[in-house]
Amino acid sequence: QIDSFLEELKRGQEDGGTATRGSGSFPDGDEVTSNLYVGNLNPITSESALSRVFSAHGPVTSVKIMWPRSDEERRRGRNCGFVSFKRRGDAAAAKDALDGARIDDRRLQVGWGKAAPAPAP
Repeated sequence: QIDSFLEELKRGQEDGGTATRGSGSFPDGDEVTSNLYVGNLNPITSESALSRVFSAHGPVTSVKIMWPRSDEERRRGRNCGFVSFKRRGDAAAAKDALDGARIDDRRLQVGWGKAAPAPAP
């Protein structure tokens, strides 16, 4: 199942991110998720840097960058990831504020991600 999800992300990145631009992996209709998809990440961007930027909008419960798994993915020169917030309202504020923001010389694409369980304490 994760492979099909990664393939969906890959297809979106191959078309320049237009498939996910403004909507993330899932449309705004999922009122449960507080998980954000973050696309067009510079390969030098770290999870801790992403956490610092997003936590300005509220408590972040997890940050995960999907590192390239193949030479083809590395050649693209961009990564994607997910930032999960404790509260949906904070995630919505971060999405609105950071979609299109520049981090490490890249314009982020921020949208809603699939709902993810909170990490164990």
